[in-house]
Amino acid sequence: MRLADVRGSSHLTTEAVRSILSQLVWEGYLQAGRPGDWGADPALQELLDRHEIYSNIGTEVQMTTAVDAYSGQVLGQTERSYPTGAVLLFGGRPMRVVWQDKYRFGLTPAPRTTIDDVVRFGGGEMAIPFVVAQAVARGLGIAPAEMPFLPAGEGVWLFHFWGTVWGKLLAELLLAQGVMATSADEYALYLPLAIPALPSWNEAVARRVGQRTAANLADMLGMGRFHSLLPADVASAAVVGLLNLARLGRLYRATTLTHRPELGESLTALHES
Repeated sequence: MRLADVRGSSHLTTEAVRSILSQLVWEGYLQAGRPGDWGADPALQELLDRHEIYSNIGTEVQMTTAVDAYSGQVLGQTERSYPTGAVLLFGGRPMRVVWQDKYRFGLTPAPRTTIDDVVRFGGGEMAIPFVVAQAVARGLGIAPAEMPFLPAGEGVWLFHFWGTVWGKLLAELLLAQGVMATSADEYALYLPLAIPALPSWNEAVARRVGQRTAANLADMLGMGRFHSLLPADVASAAVVGLLNLARLGRLYRATTLTHRPELGESLTALHES
């Protein structure tokens, strides 16, 4: 593989491509050959052998699959494998590893005994898109630039209907401007103290918040399992680009907080569902 070939098929700068290639060499996926030329290292060859290099779906590289030992049904993917005989806590039940190969291990129920480890499956939180949350808002008669609030003691529930990612960003933007806020779900966030309006949109603050939260939002944006192999600056820039802060800013500036007491029952049911 030559630098010119990679650069010619990418929108990235030559500097960014060199940074990515250097990172892949450091991670053991590529080995440098002649100047400007790279070849597959063992880690990459292993992915090729497993036919996993052709898909960026998922959140982890080289995950191990847990299966039912006798039916072969896939139970999930984990970051590690376990030796035969190990007793694991799986879904609150003890399970014994009865066989293990390079990429899979089989589990079967075990009697109550000492637990060696707890199985933790890979995968990030599923994000509800903006368009889906907005469809729910339309069903309630809420306009795109309208943000109804629901009093809750001294605070309020603020129903943004911006989806998971922008909802989390909104909470972080408010915190960055001195407004206490806690993101609840794809529809709402909680403010311990009510506010009459959103603080003024600040482009610099939005960029800082986007860069600071990029790593935590990568899985929700479906960046894929190979995203973690990118240099930190390239990975962050890719996430911030998908956040679409320009569009978010336009929506933020147009948004008005409204009191819609007639929606109280519907909003409460939505939040508690």
